[in-house]
Amino acid sequence: MLPTSPTPHLLIDSECTLGESPRWHADEGALYWVDIAENHVHRWDAATDAVVTHNFDEPVACLAFRANGGFLLGMKDGCTIIDDWTGEPRPIGDQPLTGRPHHRMNDGRTDPAGRFWVGSVNSAKDAHNAALYRLNTDASLTEIESGMLTCNGAAFTADGTLFAHTDTPSHAVRLYDCDPATGTLSNRRILHQFDAKTDGGVGPGLGR
Repeated sequence: MLPTSPTPHLLIDSECTLGESPRWHADEGALYWVDIAENHVHRWDAATDAVVTHNFDEPVACLAFRANGGFLLGMKDGCTIIDDWTGEPRPIGDQPLTGRPHHRMNDGRTDPAGRFWVGSVNSAKDAHNAALYRLNTDASLTEIESGMLTCNGAAFTADGTLFAHTDTPSHAVRLYDCDPATGTLSNRRILHQFDAKTDGGVGPGLGR
């Protein structure tokens, strides 16, 4: 067990180009994360301190664990599944970003019912046409909200009754009521509007 400390320390020197989507697997005692720019998924074993990497042929933007093993992945054209660590991705649901070279999936999160909520990004930043999608438990894909550049930061409360996400260049955190049974969002409001000049804003190239 690592000692707790108010001072952060380097745990894994992964040298990612664009490291995202850290997910802790409690049963395995392992941390997973992606390097979008390098098409990698990494796994760190807390017991052995070993890091292993799975290489893919296209960007992997986010991941989630499947109840019966394997993973859900947000990739270039849409969502995919792999059955185990060494598996090859298979598309699941509609692939809405096929044929759109400047678009890919971005951040994603599962809700308590097992639906996978994933947003897209328009890397060209030439139109507000990125969107938030919900991959339902029957493998259908529903577009929830569009009109964005970088759909990011999806998160749920533990009971699934509140959902939040961002369109990164807007510097605003959006909050919604969520029906846990149906996954329907309502009552959109701004939880917090950051000032890009005083609160740091976003990094270079992310929506300027």
